[in-house]
Amino acid sequence: MNIKPLKETTFLEAVAAAIQHEKDYFEFYMNTYEKLPPGDTKELFERLAEEVDDHIKFITELYEQAEGSELPNLKQLTAIHKFHDSTLQKLMNKVERTIAGPGSKDAHEALELAIREAENSVSFYEKLANKFEDVNIKSLFTKLKDYSQNYQSLLETELNGLDQSGSGQGTFFGTNKRKKWLRQSLNRKKLRLRKNRRLLQNPLLQLQLQRPLQLKL
Repeated sequence: MNIKPLKETTFLEAVAAAIQHEKDYFEFYMNTYEKLPPGDTKELFERLAEEVDDHIKFITELYEQAEGSELPNLKQLTAIHKFHDSTLQKLMNKVERTIAGPGSKDAHEALELAIREAENSVSFYEKLANKFEDVNIKSLFTKLKDYSQNYQSLLETELNGLDQSGSGQGTFFGTNKRKKWLRQSLNRKKLRLRKNRRLLQNPLLQLQLQRPLQLKL
């Protein structure tokens, strides 16, 4: 099968690859979280995993705003478009080799691994954003680069705290970044609760909620 050049990547292919990349990140962060002993570093990896949901939401909304329609079911389209065989997806798979292993039970080692992956992602997304002329693809990869830079900063802060304390406990719980992160997370949860209450109070939407759901991912 002939694989088309990277520059011929469609916006839908870019979106599919980006969502898959975020899902792989989620698996890595959750696997690490489950293996680490209780402590600040373990808590940080859980927060990083939770943020993936917002990243996928952004990617979905970017597609819907650009195309003027809902993001189609990617699992169903994969059989037709072969997203996993696209040039972009193959490149992303190479970037993810750092996190392809079983993970680490050691906080220091886990942080170093995650930082290395974040650094690779920042460089990768920056190069991708410069390769495409499509405004939507540029916007997608620029935002993903920003996400990776934020992760890198948080992970490096935690690793520095771990090295300075020498106690095996990081600094995530005590940082202003964590406090800001928790406030934002709480605000998002409150917003979702308010939306859910409005749904429950609307008879028409109640009927819609009773219909079978079609998941996009």
